[in-house]
Amino acid sequence: MTKRNIGTALENQLRENKPVKYFHVVKFEKPATYPQFGGRTSHNANSYSYITDAEHDYKFNDGSLNSRNVANGEQTYLASKLLSIGTVTETTEAKASSMSIKIDSSALGNSTDTSASGTVSFKSDRIETGVNFIDAGLTAGDVVKIITSNTTYNNFVTTIDGITDNGTTIICNHGLTQADNISSSFQFQNNTEIVKALTDDKGSTTDFNSYLNREVFVYKVFVDPEPLGGLYTAPSLGSILLFKGLISSGTLTENPEKSSEITWTLTSHWGDFSRVAGRLTLDEHHRALGPQGQPEYDS
Repeated sequence: MTKRNIGTALENQLRENKPVKYFHVVKFEKPATYPQFGGRTSHNANSYSYITDAEHDYKFNDGSLNSRNVANGEQTYLASKLLSIGTVTETTEAKASSMSIKIDSSALGNSTDTSASGTVSFKSDRIETGVNFIDAGLTAGDVVKIITSNTTYNNFVTTIDGITDNGTTIICNHGLTQADNISSSFQFQNNTEIVKALTDDKGSTTDFNSYLNREVFVYKVFVDPEPLGGLYTAPSLGSILLFKGLISSGTLTENPEKSSEITWTLTSHWGDFSRVAGRLTLDEHHRALGPQGQPEYDS
């Protein structure tokens, strides 16, 4: 039997019968506008969303390269969205396989407006407001889009790295012009692609962001549970690529009394080879030609 290459560190940990902790990290390609990019992607790090079912955010390097063969490096996988990973099936036969991942979509459509709460200040690493982002259902890891009449900040998108000051300040690397006490009204809309892509309005063919056929990578990461600091500092003992595939469909399930979830169904690249053919396109079939090469009108 062929032995899976799991790396020396993990193999030694298992041989010595030491405890091992594992969790999953998912690299999810963001929707792309087909007319603009032709369905292609740069494979840059910012072309993907990064989520994990670990207890805390985790930094992981999958060794990927962008389209210019430049390493993407280590990325932070956020712990606030991924609910579960479906069953993974392995066979020795080359055939289509599938799996699913469940995403917490409770923040879908959440937003907050500063119009009735005073001014907004843009500091070097944070945005200070008079509204409570936590009460609005926004959390660390959410991507927010700013809507405002102030052209300097309108339509800007940033990721919430943290929330402080009783929920009124978001920590983020916004890179915008620093200014204090701006009196314009600001609306912060949840713009997390992995959550909102399924519900995006098509609008027109020039602005429709498609989630279909976007890449998804699912890794199982093993760490030593002993180091102090847990997942904050524990280095990876090794990782396994559990699944690499494309998004084939998505389902939104909402229960007002329980939760809101999006299930993304993934298929491997072999899925194209098992596609069931539809209408026959040969000219002879369309004309219903018989053995003598003449149309059979009864057909």
